[in-house]
Amino acid sequence: MLVARATPQPYLAYLRAESVSYLVVGEAQVDLRAALRRMREKLGVNCVVSNAGGGLNGALLRAGLVDAVDLLVAPALVGGLGTPSIFDGVPLSDGEVPTRLQLISAEAEADGLLRLRYEVIG
Repeated sequence: MLVARATPQPYLAYLRAESVSYLVVGEAQVDLRAALRRMREKLGVNCVVSNAGGGLNGALLRAGLVDAVDLLVAPALVGGLGTPSIFDGVPLSDGEVPTRLQLISAEAEADGLLRLRYEVIG
């Protein structure tokens, strides 16, 4: 679990009571770059896979911490306001460009599922 110094003490006590290990990285909020560095130093982590929601995925992407993106595209559609996306966050600023991707592989399954792997460029 990643927490910041500003994380309320009762929540930290709860994590300890549940035997959930945590790293304190950042002051008011979690510093993702520092978190990955500490995870490598303290735990020997060399690869992190995020299958979290769009908020964390978007924050990792904006922080320049994403090397590759694996997408599974299912033959089904979900729509409507508030539908989750794989990368959420604040809109791009004026002049800010989207993160570019390069297709590494594409596989189509018999049931119509597509497996796409992209490398993040830059």
